[in-house]
Amino acid sequence: MGWYYLPLVGSQYGPCVPNEFGDCKHRACECTRQQFRAICKLCGKAIGEGARVYFGPKHELTHARCEETAEERRRTDGRND
Repeated sequence: MGWYYLPLVGSQYGPCVPNEFGDCKHRACECTRQQFRAICKLCGKAIGEGARVYFGPKHELTHARCEETAEERRRTDGRND
């Protein structure tokens, strides 16, 4: 499973910077902002911008560090769940 990087607001591939009227209405920007607000299924905290993330089998997001820590625990415990 490979991770991907959520871009920073205002970066080349990130959502537009909010202005005095609020957030832009671009579909791609709104989708990215929704991913920023998504809750990590492992730690329960917001994903946030600039994060490395994994998409789970049911399209849930997890922080890469949370997923990698959980995977390491499974390996050292001898489990594969």
